[in-house]
Amino acid sequence: MAINLNLKIRFPESWNQLSEKQLEEISYALDHYHRFIDLHPKEIREEYNYKLYVRLVKNLIRENNFIKVWIVLRQLPPEEYQEYVQFLIDGVKRTRFLKAFEIEGKLYYPPMDRLQNITIEEFGYLDTAYYYWRTTKQEKYLNILCAALYRRSAFKTIFKLVPKNEKDIRKAFDKIYVGPAVTKFQKVDIKKRVAIGTVYEGCRGYIANLYPHVFPKPEKRDPEDKTPAPKPVYTPFGQLITNKIKYDPSKLKSTQALNIHEFLSVMENELSQDKK
Repeated sequence: MAINLNLKIRFPESWNQLSEKQLEEISYALDHYHRFIDLHPKEIREEYNYKLYVRLVKNLIRENNFIKVWIVLRQLPPEEYQEYVQFLIDGVKRTRFLKAFEIEGKLYYPPMDRLQNITIEEFGYLDTAYYYWRTTKQEKYLNILCAALYRRSAFKTIFKLVPKNEKDIRKAFDKIYVGPAVTKFQKVDIKKRVAIGTVYEGCRGYIANLYPHVFPKPEKRDPEDKTPAPKPVYTPFGQLITNKIKYDPSKLKSTQALNIHEFLSVMENELSQDKK
């Protein structure tokens, strides 16, 4: 770091180094920024960007004591703020979920990091909720996403202890039970809910990088092409599953129960071979 200090400063340099409180505040700040950036005239966007950088820097150093925070803000020139927050601006790379938390005295548990333990059916449901949250900006879809990700334990435990050798301690995914849980998640602080949505985004990006043929990136447009860019068409993952099994209902249940990586690795290999 360029900050000339003899003091030890905790200054995260990656998404997974953020504490849960930092993640909540930063996720909320970025979500607010992206919601309203297009409403600001171009001539004041630089000022709007600067306000974001200040907010992000303050949250990156919030885990230090008051004296250290004061010293950092005195020594770090404002024109260098962007350098320290660039990893946040470049895209979400968070793959660790927030820990289990209570709602009305009941614990709700997250999936494993990087969504390692979810089924392809669950992923299809999550991805649809995520898509509509990002495109419509409606909070109800964020609540659905959170309620599908965080579920009660499938085990009856004493003192809230759960088996450590289980890959997924959550109750099995069933979209029928997501609806009733949504009303409970409406009571969770909005910053925590946005943070959960942000982590899903980071995990989704990680998965997309693993399987580039399943999640192809948009083709780059010719800079000389002045025609309006076509709007992307969203294909629900459930439709891809039915295409994969050629609409055979006898295969649907067993296919939906596959681990996400079992399903996507086969699909990636097939698409790669087709391309060759």
